[in-house]
Amino acid sequence: MAKSSKELVNDLLKQNKLADDVKAKFEASAKAIAAGGNNLDQWEKLLRQILTEIDDIANQADFVKQSFQDSIQALSKANIALNL
Repeated sequence: MAKSSKELVNDLLKQNKLADDVKAKFEASAKAIAAGGNNLDQWEKLLRQILTEIDDIANQADFVKQSFQDSIQALSKANIALNL
């Protein structure tokens, strides 16, 4: 059986994919939703927000990775040129 939005949110909040301050913000939102009657639309909205945040983090990490690879490639080329 597929997990509910609430279960998915709780699973994501248990993982270390978010910065502490962002995680705290989402946890506060989750508590407010639970206290307000567990509205399914609110859980789904929170889930989308968390997934968007994780995607943004992944995109930033990918950019950093690509930048390092480009720098290493440029330095390797310069090293080869200096050795000639």
